[in-house]
Amino acid sequence: MGWLQRLLGREELPPEPELPFRLTYDREEIRYWEDDRSYGFFWSPGLIAVPDEDKWSKVMPDWLLGRRDEVLANLRQHTNCKIEEGGY
Repeated sequence: MGWLQRLLGREELPPEPELPFRLTYDREEIRYWEDDRSYGFFWSPGLIAVPDEDKWSKVMPDWLLGRRDEVLANLRQHTNCKIEEGGY
């Protein structure tokens, strides 16, 4: 039994909840995935460029429309990047 299990008084830790999305990176893009759908945001280490509120509805695929706050919250919570509006 590991130290955390002893601290919690459990033999096993509960599994972490699965996230409804995943993120992948390459040199110029961070890709936000849900199931088999994805959208790529421009990025450089420490910075992710996103459309401002007005452009979001014009450039995003249907499955991301009306979900800007949720997507940005996910990006903020699961990366160490600053979110910068514009560049679209």
